[in-house]
Amino acid sequence: GFSVQILATQYVYEEDSFNNQYDLEAAFPLSVTVTDSESLVEAIANAPVGAPTTILVMENLAVDSFDDLEAPEGTDVTLGIVGTITVTASNDTLEGIQTLGAAGYPFAISGSNVTVKDSTFVGGSNTALWLSDYSDTADSVTTIDNCVIEEYYTLDENGNKVYQSFGNTSGLRAKPNGTVNITNSTINVKGAGFQVGPSTSTYSGNLNINDTYINSQGVSISTVNSANLTNVTFDYTWYDGAMYIYAGAKTNTFENCEFKKAVEFKSSNWGNKDVTVEINNCTFNGVAITAENVTEYFDFTESWFNLNGRDNLTLKVNGTTVTLTTD
Repeated sequence: GFSVQILATQYVYEEDSFNNQYDLEAAFPLSVTVTDSESLVEAIANAPVGAPTTILVMENLAVDSFDDLEAPEGTDVTLGIVGTITVTASNDTLEGIQTLGAAGYPFAISGSNVTVKDSTFVGGSNTALWLSDYSDTADSVTTIDNCVIEEYYTLDENGNKVYQSFGNTSGLRAKPNGTVNITNSTINVKGAGFQVGPSTSTYSGNLNINDTYINSQGVSISTVNSANLTNVTFDYTWYDGAMYIYAGAKTNTFENCEFKKAVEFKSSNWGNKDVTVEINNCTFNGVAITAENVTEYFDFTESWFNLNGRDNLTLKVNGTTVTLTTD
């Protein structure tokens, strides 16, 4: 079931002799609380046009279709998630949703050939968006396009975002068997911007990120075959200090990227034994990164790399192989 609190003069389902929109211009919010999947779908489908609507999800709920989560045109719906919404879908597109989760894993998608676009995912203390592909299909493609993944916040009296201190939120976690594409998106979280990889020692999948802004403590690439990051801006405004990049793909390529903070390059927890990092036409705060100055901005001495014999790191900058030392 669900409960409804309305601060406008018109009830959600109330109509006059014409329609149910005579309070269209009312600026009051609508709050709906749901405790089961059927009520969630019903609340989304009946969201009113013109009034911002928050649907509070108090339980762990399962949904079988992206269509059930897409609000009617002209509505402004936010899913305030206390539990977790898990969607099982394949060969489908989820478009235009907003989620707000203060803790845990508020929104999870399980399926292959999934596209998520024009959506916002806000999380606190854990992971804002979780993607799992258990299809065992190497040609499966998961796409995140024009999305915002962000740290949990509230709004002050002037409508400005006030980020909360729940801990280090991760933006996106994905376990691909195929390819993960992230394009035209913003990831703005205190913890890991993304963690992509099957979390096993077996190579699986690929990662491509294009035209994306990442403001986070770091990112983690784990045991995918290749990671290609193009026109990506890396920043870390939350705290002082360097950000990190766990580079666990066989080949990790950074093309036309801008780095605004120093970076500690590391190998992922599972880490491929032979790791190549290629940095091409990238800049550090506007300064071109070259084979001669790369170690001024990036630290490769982390113990998981080949400097202690565990991994074999090959570093190339603009096509030139750079020899690393422990100095």
